[in-house]
Amino acid sequence: MGYPTYGEGIFEDLGVKVSVPLLVAFVVVCAAECVAGWLLWGGRRTGSILGLALLPLELVFWIGFSLPFGPVVAVARTVLILMSWTSASRAQA
Repeated sequence: MGYPTYGEGIFEDLGVKVSVPLLVAFVVVCAAECVAGWLLWGGRRTGSILGLALLPLELVFWIGFSLPFGPVVAVARTVLILMSWTSASRAQA
């Protein structure tokens, strides 16, 4: 139909047999990101740690599915997390 199933990334070469496991893993990573966001919203430092720890896993999917906006959002998110860490450390001092 002309629509690339995998976004023309490297996962496209793996074929249909790995589609479901890849998509399940992607959903698990996305759910973990939601948990990290919820923790961040509550001002918990564990959300920051989880969000930063998930970056390598997200990178695999950004490359594998050829997702163009992931790295841009990751840079912005990382900068905001680091800014919150510095402001929190100043408030405690």
